[in-house]
This record gives sequence, C-alpha cells and structure tokens, in this order.
Amino acid sequence: MNHIIRALILTVATSRDVFLVGVMLTTSAYMVIILLRHQRQCKHVHSLSHLRASPEKRATQTILLLVVCFVVMYWVDFIISSIAILLRMYDPVTLSVQKFVMNVYPTITPLVQISSDNRISNMQKHMQSMFHHIFEKR
Repeated sequence: MNHIIRALILTVATSRDVFLVGVMLTTSAYMVIILLRHQRQCKHVHSLSHLRASPEKRATQTILLLVVCFVVMYWVDFIISSIAILLRMYDPVTLSVQKFVMNVYPTITPLVQISSDNRISNMQKHMQSMFHHIFEKR
C-alpha cells in the first residue's frame, strides 16, 4: 500500500510539472511568434540599421535562452529530487547538488537580462571610458 501511494504522489506531481512546464513553453513560443511577426512587419525600418540585431531578435534570443535554461534546470532538479526520494538518499552531497541546481536559474536570469539590455551595456562602456580617462591623467 505504501508503494502505491508513493507511486500515485509521484505520478500526480510529475503530471502537474509536465503540464505547467508545457504551459510555460507554449506561452514562450507564443511570445516568440509575436516577436517574429512584428520583426517581419517592421523589416523596412530595421533594414536601415542592418549592422545591429533588431530589438525583436534580441528579445527572442533572450526569451529562448531563459526558457531553455529554466526547463533544463527544472528537470535536473526534478530528477535529482525524484531519485533522492525513491532511493531514500538524503546524503549531504545530493542535497548540495540539488541546492546548486535550484539556484542556477535565479542567478543567471538577472545576468542574462542585464547583458541583453543595450542601455546597461552603453552605460557600462561610458563608465569604463570615464574611469580610463580619470586614471590615465594620474
């Protein structure tokens, strides 16, 4: 009876996770489709500045990178958790690996968003050149 309840809980949890990750993937795909349509509609505007990637393309790349990172880290965490529960392995190494995997996405997300924002990159370049000029004079 205990094994049946454990299998039922694992099945329900897995079904919920698959559904919610599927919803997230669907909404992300929808955003990408909207951005690609918008990029096609504004192609004549972006043809003037063909040297840089369009904002739609950068946003699409950011969305895809964040979604892939989230899904991979989520399922790695889920697999580690499931194996730990099924095999009753609660050793410190397994828990440390699980904590690391759980914290990868929240750590990477702001860095990806910061690096994809041109305003922050431009401000960083401006500050770098300003500091370079200040220290060059000394």
